[in-house]
Amino acid sequence: MTPNSDDSAAKPDITQLILAVLSPFPYGLTTREIRGLTGIASYNASAKLSKLAAYGVIEKFTIAGDYRHRWRVKPSSARPCQKT
Repeated sequence: MTPNSDDSAAKPDITQLILAVLSPFPYGLTTREIRGLTGIASYNASAKLSKLAAYGVIEKFTIAGDYRHRWRVKPSSARPCQKT
């Protein structure tokens, strides 16, 4: 690696990565499943998921009979408006 090389171009945006993984799963994924599909470290995944939920982009829920918390992308109608 050269001293002036920029590694940021090679690293995907964690937020976009999480949203891309969650989008096809309407019944959500557990934190462990998200970590497995993205390769994000446990502490980083938990912090980012909590922040996305606080912003109203995703939601945390449980399915009856399953003790595990799951995450899913909120329907677009429930998301806050974004300025373009």
